[in-house]
Amino acid sequence: MITTMPVAPAPRPWYDLNWVEWSNIVGLVLTLVGLGFTWWQAKGAANAARAAKEAVGITELQLRTNQLMILVPQLRTLINELDVTSAEEGITHVQRCLDKWRSQASIINGLLLHVDVDKNILIEIQQSIGLAKTASESLHQGKEAPIKTKTRKARTSMTSACDSLDVWLGKNMTKALIGGSDK
Repeated sequence: MITTMPVAPAPRPWYDLNWVEWSNIVGLVLTLVGLGFTWWQAKGAANAARAAKEAVGITELQLRTNQLMILVPQLRTLINELDVTSAEEGITHVQRCLDKWRSQASIINGLLLHVDVDKNILIEIQQSIGLAKTASESLHQGKEAPIKTKTRKARTSMTSACDSLDVWLGKNMTKALIGGSDK
């Protein structure tokens, strides 16, 4: 018995496909087009997210700067008020000024913790808060030293902190106005 090998059918031309084969080809093309479109959309969404994050950062800087534009002059006013009340020898008023300073400076310190700020400014603020507390406590003690003597270190530290805050505020006020960069 002679066995014959099966012969492979002759290849069909590409245009001689049935409808299932054509739908598979069309599906593959549509899938590739869809993947390309999806990639393009994802790239656009990533760029939009990056721009939104930058806009949020700029807005936060503007808000912090605006808050500090109100708070820092209040610190200057407290220093002036401290000078006036020290001259009048009003211990209660001096203590009130020192307490207000501590409160306002603590708020400013908290605002600056989350922005790009020279660490020396934060240290100056914290030192002024500590010296204001020490001065306030020394006023409670019955020592006979003049009020100005008891508050001198605190006042010097407060003035130094204000000066540093003024410089930071001036720099960042301009930065916030031009969109958050150092252009």
